[in-house]
Amino acid sequence: MPDPQVSSGCYVYGIVGAADIPPQECHGVGDARVDYVRSGPLAAAVSAYDQQGEVSLRADLTAHTRVLDWLAERTTVIPMAFGTVTDDATAVVESIIGPGAEMLVDLLEWLRGTSQFNLRGIYHRERVLSEVVLADPGLTRLHERTRELPQGQPDPELIRLGEGVSAALDRQKAEDSERILGAVEPFVVDLRDRVSGDMDQVFDLALLVPQAQRGRVEATLEEIAEAEHERIRLQLTGPFPPYDFVKDLPWVS
Repeated sequence: MPDPQVSSGCYVYGIVGAADIPPQECHGVGDARVDYVRSGPLAAAVSAYDQQGEVSLRADLTAHTRVLDWLAERTTVIPMAFGTVTDDATAVVESIIGPGAEMLVDLLEWLRGTSQFNLRGIYHRERVLSEVVLADPGLTRLHERTRELPQGQPDPELIRLGEGVSAALDRQKAEDSERILGAVEPFVVDLRDRVSGDMDQVFDLALLVPQAQRGRVEATLEEIAEAEHERIRLQLTGPFPPYDFVKDLPWVS
C-alpha cells in the first residue's frame, strides 16, 4: 500500500528497494521533504508537488539531480526522468511501480554495487589529421597537389581530399575505439553510446562500473591517457546514478 504520509501531487525521483530506504532526511524540488511510496519490495522516492505552482526549470533540475546523487551515494536507485509527476501516491503505485514491478526488482539487482561513469575520447585534430593523410599515399599526393589552392573554392580534388580524409578518420576512430575500449571492457558490467556531434570525438560512452572494479578502470585509463596524450584526450567523469542504463523503461524516456 502507498505510504499514507505522502498525499496528492507527487514528484517522483527514482525507484529503490523498500528494504534499502536511507534513514537520513533529504529535500528535493521546492525544498519539499523526500518521502517514499512503498509497494512490496519496491519504493518510489517522492516529494509533495504543487502542480499549479511556479516552475523554475533550473532550480527544479538542480534539485532533481541532487536527490538522485544523494540516493545513489546510499543505495541502488533507478532514476526517473526529470519532471515525472503523478496526481497522488496511489498513482505512483498504479502507473509506475505496479506495471513493471518484476522488471524493476531485476533491474535493481543488476545495478546493485555499480555506478555510471562517462568516458569521452577527443582527438587532437591536427596531429591525427596529419597521421591519416601521411598513412595513405593517395591522400598524401592529393594533399600535396591541393595545398596551394584557396580554401572553400569548389575544386574536384579538394572534394576528393575531404571525402578521403573523412573516411580515413572514421576508420581511425573505429580502430582507436576498439583498442581503448577493449582494455576497459573486462572491468565493466555494460557500456552504452551517448549522443554527441563533435567531429573530433573518438567516442562518448557511459560505463556501468562495479565498485570493486573502479580502481582498475581508473588505473587502466590513466595508463592509456599517458600513452595517447599527444593524440587523444581522455575525460572520465562520475560517479553518477545509472541514467544511461535505464532509458529503455517506458516512463524514463
